[in-house]
Amino acid sequence: MELTAEERSWLSGEAGPILQKALETLVRYGEVFGARRLVPISSSHFVFPPGATSFPTIQEMLEGISAAGIKLKVPMTINPRPYEPGETSPAAEKLYGWREQAEKYLFDLGLTDSFTCTPYYGDNVPKEGEILGWAESSAVAYANSVIGARTNRNSAIIELCSALTGKTPEFGLLLDENRRGTVRVHLDLEEEPPYSLLGYLIGKKVGRKVPVLDQLPANESDLKDLGAAAAASGAVGLFHMLRVTPEARRLGEQVLADKYEELTITTQDLKNLEHELLKEKDPELIIIGCPHLSLSQLTRWAERLAGHKLAVNTWFITSPRVDREFRSTPLYRDLTATGAQIKHFCPLSYVQIPPNGSLRILTDSGKLCYYTRASYAPPEVCLAAMLGKGGTGR
Repeated sequence: MELTAEERSWLSGEAGPILQKALETLVRYGEVFGARRLVPISSSHFVFPPGATSFPTIQEMLEGISAAGIKLKVPMTINPRPYEPGETSPAAEKLYGWREQAEKYLFDLGLTDSFTCTPYYGDNVPKEGEILGWAESSAVAYANSVIGARTNRNSAIIELCSALTGKTPEFGLLLDENRRGTVRVHLDLEEEPPYSLLGYLIGKKVGRKVPVLDQLPANESDLKDLGAAAAASGAVGLFHMLRVTPEARRLGEQVLADKYEELTITTQDLKNLEHELLKEKDPELIIIGCPHLSLSQLTRWAERLAGHKLAVNTWFITSPRVDREFRSTPLYRDLTATGAQIKHFCPLSYVQIPPNGSLRILTDSGKLCYYTRASYAPPEVCLAAMLGKGGTGR
């Protein structure tokens, strides 16, 4: 790999053992994927669930970095906490027993106080074309596809090393040739689809390829949910939607690679998948917000539910920042008056804490459905279930 003089000095240990190890890790990672050089990044996003006892290597790293007094070279945000502060349990303590200490270490390094899987809603907002060092599959898909920034789908340790050095290896989705579409997805649909369901099916079909979709009347929240589900059921790190996403708007059909596959998705395909993902017909908990909800999504749910009382325990999950913005609006009172609760944790982590995994959960999130036992239903069906209008049985 071609290294700068500064990088060579770090690699030789002149800046100390922490930066030496961090840079060595990035160089070896890049060499595996054929990277020719390291490039500067503008920010990092850390996928680590704070305090997870199943990550002893990260605990050792954070302890050593904090003791050495090293600071991050670029801003770094972090994924949500695994549960709400103050709502712990013996099982949660066993799985996340050093959460408070982990957060202290991270804040010592210069972590941005964010705790969300949607950092682009104000905490860490990249621009089109910027190079990032992000983990968190849904955030990677959003940054690449909806913003037009560039990041690979990295791991927690790689992101920590990138934040410490301000560097990432140049390969994969950082390069123009790898951002071209490799699957042309034709949509033969009778109506606008549930975007999370569509993303789930696309991920199953294309794996880690780059799909190019027909135009749909999708807003940025729709694209967020589509990308998150595709990243979960497949490994999609980038998708294009003709005349909608930045690179597809700029390049049109030229966003496709010279050679590409073709795929058609129909309304019946989506109905079949929806039927497959409906595992429970009588939920005891409805979770909306995986990834975390945008302000526009929270507002829409509040408008639909205003004046009603919920028949099923319902949680809306969003970032602390978006929650603060939402609390300044009259709709916050309307939503909470229904009996709904607004939370900030990671529902994926929460469901993995016993006995939460045995709950009968309904969600409109393809991502949450993919990784847990939760049943999927489109937003309109979830709304009916919230109000006790027939549940999800069909």
